[in-house]
Amino acid sequence: MAETTAPRSRRKAHKNSKEYLEFQKSFIDHFKPAGAAENREVESIADAAWKLNLSSARQRAILSAPGTADLEELTGKLCKMSAEDERLQRQYYRSVDRLRELQAKRQQSAPALAEFDFSNAFRDTFLEPARPAKTIRR
Repeated sequence: MAETTAPRSRRKAHKNSKEYLEFQKSFIDHFKPAGAAENREVESIADAAWKLNLSSARQRAILSAPGTADLEELTGKLCKMSAEDERLQRQYYRSVDRLRELQAKRQQSAPALAEFDFSNAFRDTFLEPARPAKTIRR
């Protein structure tokens, strides 16, 4: 699947950074979206994964910092981050499920369109002579 590394720096990398765009492209290459709805879901998946990776890096930094805060403050920060991580994980998996549904619908409709004979579908419509317009008499 897509590479899941967080940015090297401790600061939050901008979404338009080269690193983020490469990260997002790995998801696009993996899921191969077609259409606006599928692209939106893949973007949502990449965003959630990116934020989860950043959160993991921040949690490690908080836990490895030498005695900068008391236990109560650390616990509060980690609890907030954990709640945010849960929300991001739900977002990630909901987007994956929606994307799979969209792709399944697209794959189901593709054979139906491939089997449809477009050559005769509108034959009568186009071969029928034009009727003169009716005139309104008063």
